[in-house]
Amino acid sequence: MIKRLLPASYGKLLLFTSILGMTLSSCGARFASIFYEQKNPQALQRDTVLTSGDIRSWIDYADFKGNGIIKLATVEKLPSMDSVSLTIPAEVRTTVGAFEVDRKLYMPTGFKAEVYAWGLGNASDAIVRDDGTLFISDQGGRILAVTGSGQVTQIAGGLKSPHGLEMVNGSLYYVDERRVYRFDFTSPTSIEGTQTELTDQLPDAGEFYTRTIRYRPTDKKLYITIGATEANGEERDREHATIFRMDLEGGRPTRMFIGGLRNTMGIDVHPVTGDLWGVDQGMDNLAEQLAPDEINILKSGGQFGHPYYYSQNYRNPKYADYKDGDVRLPKDPTSPAIELQPYSVSTDMQFYTKDALGSEWKNSMLIVFKGYVLGAVSRPKELRTGFKVVRVRSKNDGSDPFQADFISGWLDSQGDFWGQPVGIAWSKDGKTFFVTDEKNSVVYKFTAP
Repeated sequence: MIKRLLPASYGKLLLFTSILGMTLSSCGARFASIFYEQKNPQALQRDTVLTSGDIRSWIDYADFKGNGIIKLATVEKLPSMDSVSLTIPAEVRTTVGAFEVDRKLYMPTGFKAEVYAWGLGNASDAIVRDDGTLFISDQGGRILAVTGSGQVTQIAGGLKSPHGLEMVNGSLYYVDERRVYRFDFTSPTSIEGTQTELTDQLPDAGEFYTRTIRYRPTDKKLYITIGATEANGEERDREHATIFRMDLEGGRPTRMFIGGLRNTMGIDVHPVTGDLWGVDQGMDNLAEQLAPDEINILKSGGQFGHPYYYSQNYRNPKYADYKDGDVRLPKDPTSPAIELQPYSVSTDMQFYTKDALGSEWKNSMLIVFKGYVLGAVSRPKELRTGFKVVRVRSKNDGSDPFQADFISGWLDSQGDFWGQPVGIAWSKDGKTFFVTDEKNSVVYKFTAP
């Protein structure tokens, strides 16, 4: 089916929606084209079909055409998807406004969905222990444990905006703005134990204060993300917009000699190459849909361009007066391996290494998009994006990427949203998924058939 509303000239609104070349494969039906283009503001174009018939994935903004185009991961559709009614406990219906009415989410056929636990404050990151106990960070200052019955217990408090969680050798590691902690349990199934502060020497937080932590088995180091101090400004030092690493037993963290990372909230270790990958939030205040969220391969010594460059090393016009060779400009910044829809606000990224969902899911990335609502760029509600979980699969070097919606429905067709997912975790067998919702202070449980 092809539907085109072609303008008399490109100076007028162009709405072009096309679904072409649908083919079936092991990964499901692939959409050769889903794209929206309009002049003011310029909207996302992905998998576009030009009037010439050529197919591209791109973003094109008139004021930035000199820079070229931005190629996004190809959009595909999972083979079979359904609108699934969310099971909502009676107590949640009476205490959480969003659930006073029935809600549905869109996900693979056969999945079940429920509100699993509530009253979680600013529910943020999540991780599951082998026995099924779920741990959640509350940016209000707490670390919470959720047992198999859904019972919520605080195991740590008094923290400053805690976010990142990691499990290593049976111990829980977590990080707030300045500190890294380890919680040692009294037994493998207990939620009681002892908290140890490993360091208080992380850099001061700026505009991006959430820290993510991940363990890399190959070198037995902890890696910690440090966001930029300003959303679009130059950094005053080399300790921000970067990655730190430290020993499991603590001590002073050291910089990984990586800079130019605006706000990398999701990091994980590639299950095949052992490289550290991260998803970074694109810049504000360029064009309406210009600076994509990006997946980077975070090798030591890399520099990723923020705030001077976006996408494939395209110059940020804010710094256009800096001449080539200016010492303030990074030399040969690393381009992103994969680019994703701008203004989606990526908040988590992890490799799914299980076999439960089939071979096409093995070693793919599951990425959570919180959705952009701050208003730094004025944009109509109908152009809101994010508010979903996506699957991204690619080759081991990031080439040939495809993205597909996994769980969506928090955002409606009018641009209104009733929830904001932030973190994702899954059970040891890979069949049960947990997604935190910051807006409603809950965590959802999604179970595969």
